[in-house]
Amino acid sequence: MVRSLREFVADRLDEHMDKNHLHCENQYGYKRCHSTETLLLKIANDLFLACDKLIPTLLMLLDLSAAFDTVDQEKMLSILKNRFGIRGIALEWFRSFLIGRSQRVMINESFSESESVDYGVPQGSILGPKLFNMYAQSFASTMGTNIKVSVEGYADDHQIQKRFNIIFQFQFLSNGITDIFNVAELWMLEYFLKINSTKTLIMIVAPPSTQERIHIKGTFVGNHCIRFVTEAKNLGVILDSIMCFNSQVRKVIKGCYASLRKLARIKRYLSRDELLLLTCSLVFSQMDYCNSLYYRLHSDTLHMMQVVQNSAARLVAKVNRFDGISTETLLKQLHWLKVKERIEYKIITIVFKCLHGLAPVALSSTIEKSKSDRTYKLNVPCFQSRYGERSFSVAGPRLWNDLPLHIRTTSNFVNFKKVLKTHLFKKCYNLYESSK
Repeated sequence: MVRSLREFVADRLDEHMDKNHLHCENQYGYKRCHSTETLLLKIANDLFLACDKLIPTLLMLLDLSAAFDTVDQEKMLSILKNRFGIRGIALEWFRSFLIGRSQRVMINESFSESESVDYGVPQGSILGPKLFNMYAQSFASTMGTNIKVSVEGYADDHQIQKRFNIIFQFQFLSNGITDIFNVAELWMLEYFLKINSTKTLIMIVAPPSTQERIHIKGTFVGNHCIRFVTEAKNLGVILDSIMCFNSQVRKVIKGCYASLRKLARIKRYLSRDELLLLTCSLVFSQMDYCNSLYYRLHSDTLHMMQVVQNSAARLVAKVNRFDGISTETLLKQLHWLKVKERIEYKIITIVFKCLHGLAPVALSSTIEKSKSDRTYKLNVPCFQSRYGERSFSVAGPRLWNDLPLHIRTTSNFVNFKKVLKTHLFKKCYNLYESSK
């Protein structure tokens, strides 16, 4: 395979960042071992732990207006030189890559006059998102230093978290939010970016008992009145103010059934293997996306997702519920883990990555090895409620410690996934008891 020059430069840039520890731990976009799921899992873990202590958390989802298109190119080059140590021929290459671009529009095979592009980084290039990450890297440190908030980002999507004392809710939810916006806008002004305050969402996350004591439902930022929301879509997942994920699960179920109905119309024209491939691609891709957040959800909520999987199994097998074949038999024949075990599988694999340096540092720091190296077990933090039980820092170590020793000591990730799936499959269908 012939690699393009931009791919080669992107790899060399990653090597330079890794070797000199220049990556921002709070940025999860377009980096090795980082994903939207690891970002959402870290955010959810922090929110669960705060809810476990009955502490409300302000969650602010910033919306930037045309972020990639407003990057100042000269400032970008200055950041590459002074902050990341890229100089000489390498810096001149980036200068030629960024500066001197032009664009024009074609209508009915006629072109408009060319206009120079003096701002922005190319979004269609593999280098564009990486350069934007480097451009906006100082945002998290600036916010953390000046206003003491936690900031996580995925490219131009930034989430700000700040715990507060409910006794001082009026002072914090009025003046405190304004201060956060002021510091953020000062940074944005310096870097030629702009926050769209009308699309920025603010949510107060807390248990229902704490929510009842919060009386402020909105605040003024400049001339705009921002009402606090009870639900917000973040990186494809609907977060809600009490972390029950009911709306997210309903959205997933709706999307899965829509895909199943489409497949049902054409199943007579497809072989079993083709139907299986399409079902896994169209249905399970939705069910498994960020399913690590669903650990220990209400049993009724998980049952609704299990019903979807049962329908998918009947579709692949081309049987209906009146044929007298149990869905558990079909699931076992297809070698599918049930919904509960699929969630556990995802969490355990993320724990493995955390232990072997294949996960974000911020997420890996939430779990801790026990003092005994012989057992390969993890410390399970104390928790007070179901919220703490659902956090990754508690759920991950508990699930890991329940594994047999020969699985915990497996070092190869591919082999680990195989033995883990076999173990969960036997546990899921009680095959350990039957083998005895």
